[in-house]
Amino acid sequence: MKLLICVITSLFLSISVHAQIVGKIIFTKGRVVSINGNKENIVKKGHQLKLGETIQTMANALAVIKLNDKSTIKLDSKSKIKVSQIVSKLQPTEVELSIGSAFFNVLRKKQTQKKSEDLEKFKVKTRTAAMAVRGTTFFVAALDKAKSYDTWMCVKEGRVLAMKSKHGKSVLVKTGEGVKIATREKIESPRPLPWTQGLNWELDIEKDITNKVDISNAYKDLLDTEYD
Repeated sequence: MKLLICVITSLFLSISVHAQIVGKIIFTKGRVVSINGNKENIVKKGHQLKLGETIQTMANALAVIKLNDKSTIKLDSKSKIKVSQIVSKLQPTEVELSIGSAFFNVLRKKQTQKKSEDLEKFKVKTRTAAMAVRGTTFFVAALDKAKSYDTWMCVKEGRVLAMKSKHGKSVLVKTGEGVKIATREKIESPRPLPWTQGLNWELDIEKDITNKVDISNAYKDLLDTEYD
């Protein structure tokens, strides 16, 4: 009897976790789909986002997601993202960007202790990088190239601690700076990246929020620009 109760309880908890609502899609343009296990469905404005559910934008599409922790995510065209955990007293919100690019706006938490500004309440992960956020607006792009998987990120406002997933080395990226985190390269010191100046940071869905910057310009920037 006890074993049966434990099994039922575990099943109930499992269902509850997978059904947990962590946010809502507040805007879509073009074809946006939800991937949950083997199921794929078109989603529109008002879709309730579940924990572990993947949202993918097709060509010329975009989506804006409002999470329960009040943070906002603008998902660019040809991108894929999921929320793997939502903020609590014991853990931060964690978002996984597997491919494509996204803009993030994370509210700064009220300080409750001397070092509260160093307590991360939001994290973004890609295959090569992990980014711990301290209340900020920032951009992340994950590119699966022929011989490398590259993560690019830049900060409009605030600070982000960026690190390689496997090696643990980290750099603090501040307002106006950016950095590249590649599979086979060391993390360089953060610096202003000229190609990011054209990014559309707008998150107000009543305005033009389409981002037209081609991420390939990041590589042209490396070839054409000499840095001190």
